[in-house]
Amino acid sequence: MTNITNYATTIDFVERRIVPVFLLECFFVGAASVFAVVGTYWLWASEWRRTSAWPRLILVVPPLTYLSLLVHGVLSFWNTIDLFDGRALFNTEDLGRNNTAISAVLLPVVITETALFGVSTAVFAFACLLFVARQTRPRLPHVAIILVYLCALIHWAANIGIYARRTAPPIASDNFRTYAPIILLSFNTILCDGIILWRMCLIWERRLWSYVAAGFFILSTFSLSIANIVEISRWVREGGTPWPMPGAPLQVLESKDIVVEPTFENNWLGVSTLCSSVASNAFATVAIGLKAWYHRHQLTKDFCAGTRRTRMEQALALLIESGAVYLSIWIAFLVVSIVPAHVVLFDFADVNAPVADAFNAAMVQITAMYPSTVIILVALDRARLTGHEPEVTLQTVTLTPTDVESAQGSTTSASLTSKDESWDVQGRRWLGKRLDWGQQRKILTLLPS
Repeated sequence: MTNITNYATTIDFVERRIVPVFLLECFFVGAASVFAVVGTYWLWASEWRRTSAWPRLILVVPPLTYLSLLVHGVLSFWNTIDLFDGRALFNTEDLGRNNTAISAVLLPVVITETALFGVSTAVFAFACLLFVARQTRPRLPHVAIILVYLCALIHWAANIGIYARRTAPPIASDNFRTYAPIILLSFNTILCDGIILWRMCLIWERRLWSYVAAGFFILSTFSLSIANIVEISRWVREGGTPWPMPGAPLQVLESKDIVVEPTFENNWLGVSTLCSSVASNAFATVAIGLKAWYHRHQLTKDFCAGTRRTRMEQALALLIESGAVYLSIWIAFLVVSIVPAHVVLFDFADVNAPVADAFNAAMVQITAMYPSTVIILVALDRARLTGHEPEVTLQTVTLTPTDVESAQGSTTSASLTSKDESWDVQGRRWLGKRLDWGQQRKILTLLPS
């Protein structure tokens, strides 16, 4: 009996004192990952690296600092699991087992989202700094980026509230925490899809077919999302248990079919919503890729062949690559959502933690950080081009009427000077930039100017 009492006291201490500190550490680990990546890239691209006596040592400082913080966070995570499971003191399965099972179901979700919330917060902060530094005028995409981050913040706060009230009696605000995750994830999904499709419309110079396709995908995802929310609400009203609320029986918590935050897994409407979002992202990514190919084809056809990319092509390549990664994440989410109970992440305190739980908690944060991540990537690429690209000077040739008459209708061209490159390479670069400049200002409207 003494061991059981000590175990219950230990669990209470862990949940009240250790878990909040560990969640704070998860937040800083997530934020530090962004600072480590951006800091390493900045050091690599800056002039300081080439003039410093210890360039390699400088480059490894951010990754090593982040790695040490990450190792500390992983060790803290396993120590917390040992305390919950009783292995840190002794094994018991009597007193406190039900409360431990509730924590075991909720804690992996909260940990996953807290770490990713740190990442999205750091990315959002960098994007805001770019807006302020470049004195960018507020536009509709900037408002959308703020909205998706606010939704991610509310979603994280709702999950923290669910975990904090895991053993408390039900209150009226529990209804908000019940429906907040699915509503916020659906809103972020629609808004992020809208940003991606709108960028595709700008790249294709606002063609009618691009607007029709974007409207179709947005309307499809919006309609299916509303239907999915209504279906989940009906299921909850009929006695369904979407995730462990206070008083959930132990046999429910230990079930292999439990999903902490079901969003798109429970019915065909949810899976259809995911399919619509995946299709819209795939369509936008392929359309941007076709535009990049068409631009490259026209440039090489009208001037001369070469492998050097223009700035517009590099910006399009970033959009294509980031869109492909984002699309891959959504495809993985779709696959996991089809079989949520059969893909288990790990067993924590004898309670299954499906991968679907991690995705449900992560996707709100991923949709929030994706638009800001694209802004940061393009800004870093611009900084690299500005710092590394050799200066190309254009010599002005003054022609007199006598010179024009002596030319007898022949084409007169200005020459480009360079120490290490031929005339055709310099001319292709200059002409490519001149041709791209008008379109680039339209295409990169979403990005810091």
